[in-house]
Amino acid sequence: MILIVCGVLCCASVLPTSAQSADAFQVVLSAFADDGLGVNTLQSKYNGLNYGSAAVDAQATLSELSGALNQKFQSRKNIALGLKHKAEDLLRQGTNNALDECCFLSKNSLTYDSRFSDDVNLNRQCNRLTATTDNAQFNVGANLVSTFKSNLQSNPTLKWQYFASQEGLISIYPAFKVQDCGSYDPRFRPWYVSAAVPEPKDVVLVIDKSGSMTSTGRGSSSSRMDLAKEAAKTVLDSLSPDDRVGVVAFSTAAEYPSGCYRNRLARATVSNVDKLKTYVDSLFPSGSTNYKESLASAFDLFIQSPSRSDENVAHKVILFLTDGEPTNSLGSNTAIMQAIRDKNQVLGFKVVILTYGMGDGIPSSGETLLQKIAEQAYGYYGVASTSLSTAGVSDIVRTDSNIRQELGSYYSFFEPDAELLEPLISVPYYDLFGLGLVLTISVPVYSTQNGKRGLAGVIGIDIALADLVSDITFFKRGELSYAFIIDSSGVTLTHPLLPVPTNVKEPPTYIDISTLEYQTVGFDEIRTAMLNGSSGSRVLNTQWTVPLGDSKMEGVRLDSIQAQYNWQPISGTTYSLCLVVARDFTTDYTLSSLSSLPSSYLYHRFDLIPPTQSKCSQFGRLAVFNDASVKISPEGFKDPFAYLDLEQTASQANEYVSYFTGRGSNTYFNPTVRDSLATIHSVVSKWLQANDFTNFIVWRYVGTEDGAFIVLPGIQQVKEFDHLQRPWYKRTIANKGDIVLSSPYVDGFGAGYVITLSHTILSGRGADPQVMAVAAMDFTIPFMWTELTRSMSQCQNSGTRCIVIDNAGFVVIHPDFVDPRLASEKGVDNKHITEMEKDLAASFVSKSIMIKSRCNDFQKKTVNVFWKVELSRSSVSISDSVTYDIYEISQTNAFLIVSTRWTGSSVCHCDITKRLGSRTCLLSGAGCECPCNRSLSYNECEGVDSTNDLSVPVCPPSVPLVALVPQESDATAGLTSCFNVDCKSKRGKSDCFGVVGCEWCSYDDTSDSTISSPYCDDSHRCPLGSRGLAFPTAQPPPDPPTDNLPPPSDEGESSPVIGIAVGVSVAVVVVVIVVVLAACCRHKSNHTTVRTTTSHSQPQPSTSVQMSKTKDPYPSSSQPPPSHPSAPPPPAYNAAVDLPPGGNQLPYPTAYNEPGYPPPSNPYPTSAPYPTSAPYPQY
Repeated sequence: MILIVCGVLCCASVLPTSAQSADAFQVVLSAFADDGLGVNTLQSKYNGLNYGSAAVDAQATLSELSGALNQKFQSRKNIALGLKHKAEDLLRQGTNNALDECCFLSKNSLTYDSRFSDDVNLNRQCNRLTATTDNAQFNVGANLVSTFKSNLQSNPTLKWQYFASQEGLISIYPAFKVQDCGSYDPRFRPWYVSAAVPEPKDVVLVIDKSGSMTSTGRGSSSSRMDLAKEAAKTVLDSLSPDDRVGVVAFSTAAEYPSGCYRNRLARATVSNVDKLKTYVDSLFPSGSTNYKESLASAFDLFIQSPSRSDENVAHKVILFLTDGEPTNSLGSNTAIMQAIRDKNQVLGFKVVILTYGMGDGIPSSGETLLQKIAEQAYGYYGVASTSLSTAGVSDIVRTDSNIRQELGSYYSFFEPDAELLEPLISVPYYDLFGLGLVLTISVPVYSTQNGKRGLAGVIGIDIALADLVSDITFFKRGELSYAFIIDSSGVTLTHPLLPVPTNVKEPPTYIDISTLEYQTVGFDEIRTAMLNGSSGSRVLNTQWTVPLGDSKMEGVRLDSIQAQYNWQPISGTTYSLCLVVARDFTTDYTLSSLSSLPSSYLYHRFDLIPPTQSKCSQFGRLAVFNDASVKISPEGFKDPFAYLDLEQTASQANEYVSYFTGRGSNTYFNPTVRDSLATIHSVVSKWLQANDFTNFIVWRYVGTEDGAFIVLPGIQQVKEFDHLQRPWYKRTIANKGDIVLSSPYVDGFGAGYVITLSHTILSGRGADPQVMAVAAMDFTIPFMWTELTRSMSQCQNSGTRCIVIDNAGFVVIHPDFVDPRLASEKGVDNKHITEMEKDLAASFVSKSIMIKSRCNDFQKKTVNVFWKVELSRSSVSISDSVTYDIYEISQTNAFLIVSTRWTGSSVCHCDITKRLGSRTCLLSGAGCECPCNRSLSYNECEGVDSTNDLSVPVCPPSVPLVALVPQESDATAGLTSCFNVDCKSKRGKSDCFGVVGCEWCSYDDTSDSTISSPYCDDSHRCPLGSRGLAFPTAQPPPDPPTDNLPPPSDEGESSPVIGIAVGVSVAVVVVVIVVVLAACCRHKSNHTTVRTTTSHSQPQPSTSVQMSKTKDPYPSSSQPPPSHPSAPPPPAYNAAVDLPPGGNQLPYPTAYNEPGYPPPSNPYPTSAPYPTSAPYPQY
C-alpha cells in the first residue's frame, strides 16, 4: 500500500475515531478476501469468460421433467407387474420349497451393502412367518430369486422386493437377518392392505372400556381390555396416510382423545397413529355400557370432518368392539338404532358398521343386537327401514386371542370383486431399516383355489423417494426457480422448503402444499386445479423464502417477486408437478465451453485414485498439502440419486477425471460442471503462492452453483457432503456481494474452533449478475481478535469492550473468546449477543436495532425465533443505562460494537441450560431473549398451520446431519505429519499464539486457577488455553505426545521476536493513519490531500519504515514443510510499524497477559503451516 500524505504533522497527535477504525477493519477484511482467499482473482476470471444465454421455457421444461418422472414410475411399475405375473404362474404350478427363515440366517453368509444399509445376501431370499403360519405352505418367494436378482442388476437403485401371502408368509429379497421369529404379519401392513383394497378408508374404532372388560379372555391369559387394545392398535398400524381415522372409547359415556381428534378424523400419519395408539394404551376399564352415545359419537367424527377430494370412492367404516350388552338405562335398542339411522342419513348412508363381540359372555339377545347393528336392520327394532344403507357383518369371537386377527382383517370386507391390475404407489414413509423415505409399489396376486378365484398375496417393491424425485429435488435454472410435486390429496412429496429426501432421518410430517405456498396470493386455485388433474399456467405475486444460513438459528427473509406457475399431472400416477420461475428471470446464463482445461486434478477419493503427490497426516486426516482436491456434489450429476446410492468404483473415478481434463466423454455430469470446475480451480495457483496469510489460513475452498467443489489442502470427503446445503454457503448467498463472517464453530476435522470468511463470485453478465460460486476460508479466533485490535487501538483499553456481531446477532469476536477462563466457562461457538451481552442486547431491542422475527418449522412443529440487526444509518451512538457505538462494517454482514459501559439492569431472557438451537422461548411476544423455539399451533389432523398468519414465513430445512469425515484412520498409519507443528518447542507466547494446533496454556480448568508458569501445548490438551477442558471435536482427537510439561517460558530473552509480514501490519496501520489524516486535515487545510493505492503484489516497505532482518521462518524445524511453497520471511517487529501512537509496547488482550510475562512482541510465529480444519460450520 503506497501512502501519499500532505500536512502530516498537523495530525500527528490525533487518534482515530471508532468509525474510522471500523473502516480500517473493513479494509483488513477486504485484504483477507483478496490476498488470502483470492476473491478478486477469481471474480476477474469469471468476468473474462464468455457466457451463453438461453430463455427459460417454463412449459417445455415442465414437460421434460414430467416425462422423466413418468418414465421412472412406469419402469418401476413394470417390475412389479413382472413379479406379479411370475408369482401367479408359480401358484398355478404349485411347486413347493422349504422355508428359509430370516431369523435363522448365519451372519457369515451376509455382506454389507450400502444400498440396503444392512448386511445382505444378494443370492437368496429369506422368509418371515407369523406365529400361526403353516410351515408347509407353498413358498412362492423362493422361486422368485432369479427374477429378483435380474431386477436389481438392471435397476441397481431398487430396494427391497418381496411377496406376502394371505397365510401371513413374506419372502424378502435380498436376504437379511432379523433377531425375532414369528413377530411380523405382513397382512396388517399398510402396503398389503392398500393393495388388497386400493380405495382410501375412513375408519372409526369404537372400543368398549366398561368394567366387564377386566375379565380374562377365553383362550388367553390377558384381560379383554388388553386384547382389545392390541386389536385396535393392529388396525391403526394397517392404515396408510391416505386413510383417515378416529377413536371413540365408551363405558357409561363416550370419550375421545384430546386435541383435534375430538371433533374430526385425522390423517393416518405416523405421528397421528402413534398418538392414537398412546391413547388406546391409556384406556382403563370401568363403568357401564353406553352403545347409543358411543355410536352417535363415532358418526359425529365423520360428519364433522371435511369432505375428501375422493369422497365418492372412500370407504367409511365403524369397527365396534364390545364384550357385553348395552345398559338399558343408557338407551334402549330402539333408541340405539334410531340414533344410527339419523346420523348415517346425514352421510347418505355411506357408513358401514362391522361389530365384534368378545367371548361367551354375550347373551343371545346381545349377539342379535350386534348383528342387527352391523346389518343396519332398523325395522327389526321398529325404526323406519331404508334400502340405502350397506349391511356390514358381525363376528362373535369365541376365542378372545383371535380378536387381533379378526379385527385386523376388517379390510377384507371391502375387497373388490374384480381383479386389480394396476400397481398402487404408496404415500412416502420412513423405512425402519434406515433407507430414509421410501415408497412401496404393490400389486395384488391372485390364484384359483377350489374353483374360486381370490387374493393369494401381494407383490411389493420399495423405491427410495429420492430416486424417483431426484430430478425435481435438484432442479435449478438460475437463482429463482424451483419445482414441487403433490399427490391427489394435496400432500407435498418434494419442495425446497422440505428436507431433501436423502436427508430425512425420521418419519416425515405430511404437509399440505397450501401450507408451503400460503404466501402466494391466489395459489388455492392452482392447488384445486392440480388436485383435479388439470394443466395450466398463471402469474402470481409471491414471496421467495431466502435462508440466511441455518434457518433454525439465523432465520429467513422474504423477497417479493412475481412468479410464473406452470403445472401438469404426471401421467400414470396420482401426482401433479409444478414449476415455478420468477417472471423477470427470463434468461439463464451459463459458461460457454472453455478452450483450455487443466491437465490433471486431484480427485478426492484417494482410495480410488491414489495421489501422485506426497501424502501426509494432518489431525488424523489423509491429506495432500500442495494441491486442492476436487469433489462434485449431487447437483452436478445427471442422476444425483445414483451417485448418492451406489458405491463409486476406481473405473468411474478415472472416467470423471478423464472427462474433466478433456480426454473423455461425458457420462455422468451436467454440461456446465466441467467448465465451472476448471474456472474455480484456476485460483489454486494463487492459494499456493506464499503470502502474509499463508500460515494462518486453515482451509480455502470454493463451491459452485452447479455442484463443483475444491478445497486446499486436498482431502477425502464423504459423498453426502453437499456444499450447497451448508450454512456458510446459504449465508453467503443471502449476503450477495458482501464479505460474510461466521461466528466461531467447532471444526469437524479436529482443529478446534474456527471462523469462516466467505464471498460470492458473480457472473460477468447483466445488471444484476447471477451467483456462480462462493469462495470461503477458515481461520482461528486469535487471528481475528488480533486483527481487530490492530485496527482499533481503543479496543485494547480495559475500559472499552469491542465486539463484532453478524446481521443475525451472532457474535463473531468478543474479548471473552480470548480469555481462557471465560472461554472455558461460557464457550465460544455459536454465541448470540443476547446471551453474552444481555444489557447491550436489551438496548438494541428497545432502540429497534435488533428486530425479532420468526418462521414456522413444520417438520419439527416449532416456531423458530431469530433476530435481524438493522441500522437506520451507518452508525448509532447510545448513552443511557449502557453506553456504546454500533457501526455497520461496510460491504460485510457484520457490525462493530464499541462500548464503554456494557452492564446495567436490563433483562434479556435466555434458557442457558440448553444449547442454542434447542432453547425454549421464555417470552410469548415482544422482548429480549435468545434465539429460541416454541410449539407451533399446528393442526395434526389436517396437516396445516392453525394460525393462518401470512406474515410468518416457512422455515427452510435445517442443516442435514451427516457424518462429514470418512473412515480413513488406517490410511494415515506410518505417514509423517503434514507440518512440523511442535508446540512443546515454542518457548514463548509470541511463538505459540496463533499456531493452529497449539494453545498458550495459562489456565487450569480442573482447579479453576491461573497457571503460574504458562506454556505452549497441543490444543487437544489445552483447548482455548485452558488445561483440563475437553477438546471440542466431532471425532476422537489424535493422541498428543505424552512427555512432561515444558519448563516455564523465558519469553523475554530467548523467544524469536518476529512480526507478521509487512502486508498485514503495514496495511492496517497505514489505513488507520490515512483515515485519521483524512478526518483531521480536512479541518486544517482545504489543500491537504490523502490518497492510498492498493497493490495486490507483495508489499514493499516505504522509506519511512525501518525493516529488520528476520530469523529462519521455520525455527522449530530444520526443513520447511513438505512441498510447501517457500514463503518470504516476515519482517521483525518494529515499533514504527506496530505500535499505536504514543505507545511504547504493543498492547495485548488481558486474557493472555499472565503475571511475570510481558506482552508478546508479535502474536504470529512464522513456523505455522497450513493447519487442517473443516471447510464448513458444524452446526
